[in-house]
Amino acid sequence: MRFIDGEEVRARLTFEACIPLVRGAMIAFSRGQTRQLLRSVIPLADGRMFGIMPGAMGERAVFGAKLISIFPDNFARGAPSHQGVIVLFDGASGAPLCVVDAGEVTAIRPPRPARSPLTRSPAPKPARWRSWAMASRRARTSGRSRMCAR
Repeated sequence: MRFIDGEEVRARLTFEACIPLVRGAMIAFSRGQTRQLLRSVIPLADGRMFGIMPGAMGERAVFGAKLISIFPDNFARGAPSHQGVIVLFDGASGAPLCVVDAGEVTAIRPPRPARSPLTRSPAPKPARWRSWAMASRRARTSGRSRMCAR
């Protein structure tokens, strides 16, 4: 099994690479080609939460889950408020394939899908920035979504 840390995610999953991947996943979801449950959030003490977001790219394709802790007080201590992992499994054997640092994956994804012929209405605005790191990364990549979507 492979572990992909935040540094490797940052190096390989650029904003330009992310746009077509997210677009393809949204198309597959719209066509009913994916399996996805609503995210589950378990409340913990002091406003902290544990989130679970499972999904599969098809009946026999890769599947997995994002497991994330949300500790809002971490931000004041200079630590990320959202931390977690993404675990992916082989669709044929069920064997775990890899564990990915979820922080950088969450930071690079667009804050909302760009309007396109596939979306008939604008996407809702994000509720809030997840952490300073995500806001910082988005600031460095702002404006690229329109450029990449063309």
